[in-house]
Amino acid sequence: MNFEQEHRDQAAVFHLLSPLDFVNAPGFEKQIETQTEIYSLRIILNFARCDYVDSSGFSMLVKLHRRCEAKGGAVVIAAPPRHALLALKMSRLDRLFPVFDTVDEALLGAHQ
Repeated sequence: MNFEQEHRDQAAVFHLLSPLDFVNAPGFEKQIETQTEIYSLRIILNFARCDYVDSSGFSMLVKLHRRCEAKGGAVVIAAPPRHALLALKMSRLDRLFPVFDTVDEALLGAHQ
């Protein structure tokens, strides 16, 4: 899984650069788990450059949410592609993950 990471306002921001699918989700889960243990429990996933998310990707997001929430953290989604936003709404996962149009809006929302 290709991604870029930065730390802003006490949050770890992951800019996803490839599909979050059955091929990439397991590897990304391991990478992000290591990073979150070291740096932050406030996770922002920027989907602006991620062109595809499948059920494996959504499953990984739910696992990540559970781990972060158990430790008092949160997972926030920024700039999801239209199909991912529709899938989040249809599966009601938009109730689990706050969704924002931009990373800046997500940073503000992650601190509320």
